[in-house]
Amino acid sequence: MSSTEKTGMVVTAMHRYLQQQAFKVFIGYITALAYNYRKGRYDDRNEWASRLANEA
Repeated sequence: MSSTEKTGMVVTAMHRYLQQQAFKVFIGYITALAYNYRKGRYDDRNEWASRLANEA
């Protein structure tokens, strides 16, 4: 994984079913980050991601 942009482009070339499954994982992940953010369960290492997930 040399960069997040390159990894994102590779994922779009996967089989369509796998893209669907990867997106479901993504939704589950940001849902969990947002929940933890609202509960105050984050620190400086993941505050940015947790805050953005909560806003989304």
